[in-house]
Amino acid sequence: MTISPIWRILGVTRREATMVEHENIDPMRNQLHAMWNSVAGGWAAHIDYIEERGAGVTEAMLNALALVPGERVLELACGTGAAGIGAARRVGPAGIVTMSDVAPDMIEVAARRVEQLGIANIATAVLDIEQIEMPGDVFDAVLCREGLMFAVDPGRGLTEIHRVLKPGGRMAVAVWASREQNPWLGVMFDGVSAELGFEVPPPGIPGPFSLADRSALAGLIDGAGFVEVTIDDIDNPCVAADFEQWWERVSMMAGPLAAILGTLAPDVRESLRSRLRHSVAEYRTVDGIELPGVAMLAAARRP
Repeated sequence: MTISPIWRILGVTRREATMVEHENIDPMRNQLHAMWNSVAGGWAAHIDYIEERGAGVTEAMLNALALVPGERVLELACGTGAAGIGAARRVGPAGIVTMSDVAPDMIEVAARRVEQLGIANIATAVLDIEQIEMPGDVFDAVLCREGLMFAVDPGRGLTEIHRVLKPGGRMAVAVWASREQNPWLGVMFDGVSAELGFEVPPPGIPGPFSLADRSALAGLIDGAGFVEVTIDDIDNPCVAADFEQWWERVSMMAGPLAAILGTLAPDVRESLRSRLRHSVAEYRTVDGIELPGVAMLAAARRP
């Protein structure tokens, strides 16, 4: 599927759409972008599960934005695009949603979903949250589910969101709470760290829990110029039929972790599986396993 010419849909020229200060993307950003591209196939294979798992967070984000028909919405780090699809239904045919991601292959996954559902008021674009190549004052609302915490400079990403919003525009961003509140993924990180003998992810590398400090997150949002900032917890447990299903889903979809798992020698990988099977045992239920998860929803408005 061809990426839509979003500058036409939004009524601006291509030159206007790219009139953003360009900076050289450093090696870390290049590596992170390539990593997300590499896991797109795993996300496509588990798209129904991903959308079901994220449904509660998505609903809370859309409610926080209070979208109305005819509005323009930008979804950043869209993944499979579930949040953008939900937004498109709320703004109706008179509105437009731009679903974007830094990974072209991930955009293809979302675009195929949109095509299957026959939704006409969605465009797609490859955009970096830290350098959104769009003019300012364009969107009524911006949403980003579980993407901002992977930005090398999340403060810069929030400043970019502020810039592309119209005055009075709203933002909703979901990130994961602390590692301790999210054993569904934390136990995997703990196990990999124990097997490799060093902390995963390494210090200084953006990871799923990098914005778990509520005060620090609020400070970044305030610093980007937003007002009426709220941060709420949302329960988001991980349910699986058994250990094997949990392992398959997490190991294929967990971004940087998935890349690490793919490099493990067979004996190390088997040792890790044995370690994790023991760790996950305490979360068994009569129906399988259920590991707790908590997301934080940050909402704010541009003055």
